[in-house]
Formats: sequence, structure tokens, C-alpha cells
Amino acid sequence: MKKTFAVLAAALTLTTAPAASAAPVSLTGDISLKYGRETFARVPDATGATSTLRLTAEAELGAGWSLYARLGAQSATRPALTDFNGDAYADTKAVAALDQFGLTYKQGKFACKLGRQEAAVGVTALLYSRPSTNIGKKSFVDGLVLSAPRK
Repeated sequence: MKKTFAVLAAALTLTTAPAASAAPVSLTGDISLKYGRETFARVPDATGATSTLRLTAEAELGAGWSLYARLGAQSATRPALTDFNGDAYADTKAVAALDQFGLTYKQGKFACKLGRQEAAVGVTALLYSRPSTNIGKKSFVDGLVLSAPRK
């Protein structure tokens, strides 16, 4: 737990450092604390608390370009209650990582995003879904997303 908070403090310091020499860094995010119970077949139930932090920094570069990075951190009393990729972190109860990062370009209603990000295929995401609620490494996809309004 002490490691998690040390990583969070270091990441916050590093993400706000460019603000002194360049355009301001915009910080957005959320913190949640959840107490829940998961039931499984043929395995004992898991009851406990999960705390989650998602902090996104975005720095404007000018002419519609910006850089973004997201720090995701989560700690749980039991591994079964976590939202991070269990295969990537073995049997751990706490994770902190820069799990999304990249470059964005916005011009009017056209947007382009290159980097590690959440993704969904299909209107209801039934085919594939990596939502932004996931945390940590191997939870997102690397790619290019182009978006423009339909005519």
C-alpha cells in the first residue's frame, strides 16, 4: 500500500512538471471506494473493499494537438474483487500504472487519437470491449481511432 501511494505521488509530480515551462496541464479523474461481495460457483465467496483512482493529465501542444496520460491505481482486500488484468499481475491486491497515453488531434468535429486507449466494437460493445474502468497494464489496446460526425 505504501508503494502504491509513493508511485501516485511520483506520477502526480511528473505529470504536473511540464506546466511550468509549457501550456497548462489539465488534470481530471475520479476516486472511488466500493464494498462488495462476489459469488462464485465451487469457490468461496469474496467479500471486501476496493479503492480506485483514475487520474488523467492532458497537455495542449497547440494547433489542435495534445498529449494525454492516465494513471490508474487500485487496491483491494481480495484479488477476486479487482478490475485489473489478473494474468498481467499474478496474485496481487494492489496495482498502479500509467495505463493510457498518447497523442490527440481535434479540428472542429473531427478527432484523431493515437496511443493506448479503451476500445469497443459494436454499438453495444458485445463483440469487444475494453472500457475505461479497467486498470493497469494489458487492459487496453494500442491503436488509432478516427472519429467524425455522420452526414
